Amino acid sequence: MFRILFCLLLTGCALKSSPYITYSDKNHPLSDTSVFTVTDEHIVGSNLLASIVAVDGKRLVPKGAGSGFWVRVLPGEHEFEILYQLMDNGLVSYKFTNIKVSVAMNPRRIYLAQPSITDRSLSVNVKELPENSDYKMPLGLKGINYQEFSAEF
Repeated sequence: MFRILFCLLLTGCALKSSPYITYSDKNHPLSDTSVFTVTDEHIVGSNLLASIVAVDGKRLVPKGAGSGFWVRVLPGEHEFEILYQLMDNGLVSYKFTNIKVSVAMNPRRIYLAQPSITDRSLSVNVKELPENSDYKMPLGLKGINYQEFSAEF
């Protein structure tokens, strides 16, 4: 049920096909940036919903569907705050947690936050993909409004 409602919301929203930029110089070359994402095969199709809520202590106010799932930063050390919500019976429940992770980031790299759930605990491992990886962020529901977007450098 929640996925259907989420899908309907997405069809009415503007899709954000590129990572949300978190630095002030919007003309900075993409070849000197990094991407952090909370959407990967560990999340898609699960009952866990993730979004990035802050970068380096600064709250995000992204616009467009998908913009809370990945962000673009300048290379260097960054702290990301991720909100994880567990869906019960198709609805987002009161079960949620915020996790902060620090990552030393290199240019032209994508970093995936991969959650690991055990009995009553949630941890996050960050995987660095090779330079200029062809990672595609999935958005929407397969067969309805599913699309994949590339992070370009």
